[in-house]
Amino acid sequence: MAPESPPPFSGSAADVGEEFRRLEEKIREQRQSLDELREIQALSRTIRGASSPEEILAGLQGILQRILPEPELGLFLLQGEELAAVGDPSLGLRDTLYALQEDGIVAWVLEEQRPVWVPRLDAAGAERNDLLVPLTALSSGIGVLVARSPLPEEELTGQQQELISFAAWQAAVALENARLVGRLEESRRQLQEMIDGASDLILLVDPEARVTYANSRTAWLGEPRERLTGRSLLEFIADGEAGARLAEGIRRRRRDLHELELRNPAVPGHAPVVAQLSLSPLAPGRPGEAACLIILRDLTESRRAEEQARRAETLEAVMLAAVAVNHEINNPLTAIVGNLYLLRRELEGQSPELLQRIDLAERSARQIEEVARKLEHVSAVKRVRYLGETEMLDLEPDPGAPDDSGKEKP
Repeated sequence: MAPESPPPFSGSAADVGEEFRRLEEKIREQRQSLDELREIQALSRTIRGASSPEEILAGLQGILQRILPEPELGLFLLQGEELAAVGDPSLGLRDTLYALQEDGIVAWVLEEQRPVWVPRLDAAGAERNDLLVPLTALSSGIGVLVARSPLPEEELTGQQQELISFAAWQAAVALENARLVGRLEESRRQLQEMIDGASDLILLVDPEARVTYANSRTAWLGEPRERLTGRSLLEFIADGEAGARLAEGIRRRRRDLHELELRNPAVPGHAPVVAQLSLSPLAPGRPGEAACLIILRDLTESRRAEEQARRAETLEAVMLAAVAVNHEINNPLTAIVGNLYLLRRELEGQSPELLQRIDLAERSARQIEEVARKLEHVSAVKRVRYLGETEMLDLEPDPGAPDDSGKEKP
């Protein structure tokens, strides 16, 4: 069955022309609305990409100029319980906002999360309407937008109000993103300062043990950080077996603790450094990204301090032994020397052979006294060969050490 053809147009030529003009006007209005929508979308993208509240306010100004006649804007952000203005809004807008805040209207708008019209009269008696729009991000109020315009409330269409609310929402999201970016940047700066201020050398290495990041503590490896980046950490490990174990730990992303000797082959005469290496794996990422975090602690000073403490403990033990020897030997030795003296006086002029033996005994006693005295004045623990591989304490005083009077010996 063939479709029915439309009935022929029965109107006059004037009616046809009027209908055509009406359609042209409607198309023109739709094109104009589409162009305005495209401009608003472009401004919205500008708002989303803005990094400062001032740029966001400028983007809002551009959008609301296409929606409201002669708009005057004020953007106010919450800082604690107070509202701080962005830019330099007019005194009238400031006074209006603070009055609305005192009346509790600002708090109500933020709680309800919807705009409200506030009709007012200016100094000349003309009506100026203030549109108070909440700025919300993540369901929390972060501020308000005040848009002042001579447009009466009843002439504002629902579509226009939705566009204003949408622009305010995008501004709130952009403001919150800017805040988060600022906080992240501040956290990153603080973390960088903390890492650079650390007393240990902190490295990031890829799976092949190449350095991808180093903090500022690279001087004890003999290299600035920019020359260390990209080099293999294994180049600095003197022991090949220890380097192989470390490379295996990095490749397998294994948490481990190593103690090894590092030296820089590219710097002639670079003194080796004993270091403790702490290996912490990172989450697997893209190829070439850091695989492990390494913290290198220079043990040279701590080893030196440990050696000094050990020597001090040994010297203290020697001094305690010297006190014990003097106490336990000097008392009976004094009795021996005294009796030898009395015996000499009794035998004086009788037996030269016995007097010679008494002299020998007295000299031996004096030698024992001298040994005890030297032991008491030991200032450093030094070893000397005694018999074969046997060592004993060197009791000879240091030539530069002070004597009993406190003066250094020549």
